[in-house]
Amino acid sequence: MKTVACQCGSVRLELDDLDILGSVLCGCSECRLVNTILHDLGGPVVTSCLRAVYLKAGHFRVVETSSEPCARRLRLSARSTTLRLFCARCRSVIAMRHAMYAESVFALPVDLVRSDFEIDCSPQAYVGMIDFDQDFGLIDDALPLFHSFRYQQELRRFLSIARFSEIVSLHPHGSRHPIDDELNRLPVMDLDHGLQEHELVQPSCLG
Repeated sequence: MKTVACQCGSVRLELDDLDILGSVLCGCSECRLVNTILHDLGGPVVTSCLRAVYLKAGHFRVVETSSEPCARRLRLSARSTTLRLFCARCRSVIAMRHAMYAESVFALPVDLVRSDFEIDCSPQAYVGMIDFDQDFGLIDDALPLFHSFRYQQELRRFLSIARFSEIVSLHPHGSRHPIDDELNRLPVMDLDHGLQEHELVQPSCLG
């Protein structure tokens, strides 16, 4: 069994049968907006492009280690296709699950979490760069860059990289996985409604 935790340790993921599929740097507007809002609320600083590692897990369980429940299912809005496992105490994202991911796949924001195992996977591409408005001098010319996956040609090029074809499901609304069940049992928080003080857990209230 391997574990991944938020920055304060109040929310932990228990993982088994783990397989690393690859890594990307994401510059999409949703990731940048979510990270900016959470940072303004006291969450961690995130670089301009979020480093995410795609993992496949046979076992995925959310564990609360605090006396006051902190795990939340975070969405940018009710229309979002990405769910985030979120700690309401340290305001950090622990895992991400997109509607297009294969049933046992999720993404780990490796620079925002603590793990008891080594995640040795260098980024292999930039994704979500269609509206990236920051300094392009930060971009590594050695990595392929994808604006969006609106066009099939671009998606096919992305899926041709290493094991990236295992990340995306051709039938995204098919069978469910325990990952979905674990996230869906948590209280949901929508950022577009504005996070209220009562929805967050004060950092000083450690259990």
